[in-house]
Amino acid sequence: MNKRYIAGKNFEYKVKEHYEKEGYYVVRTAGSKGIADLVAIPNRENDFLPELALLIQCKKMSYKKVSKREIRKFLETASKYKAIPVLATKEGKRTVFFEGEDALNDFLLGGKKK
Repeated sequence: MNKRYIAGKNFEYKVKEHYEKEGYYVVRTAGSKGIADLVAIPNRENDFLPELALLIQCKKMSYKKVSKREIRKFLETASKYKAIPVLATKEGKRTVFFEGEDALNDFLLGGKKK
């Protein structure tokens, strides 16, 4: 395995752990061949979680370098499956999350992070 694959995989596991701590059941789709790197299903017993599943794209790069074309396609896919789109990316050593359609549309307009 190459170093970029390993770094990407490790980042996906870090994001997976983040959502598991929030109460989601999270599945990783190895190799990024699916519609998302991670799928997070909310625990129905937790009233603070949204009702819809999350589709999560993980990009171990600065959020400023993520392709806007790829984000538009990801938004379309999440809408098609009635899921909440999430982009997890990096800003320096910090993980940044763009959660939901509004946050990703803001991202497309200028990279506003939440």
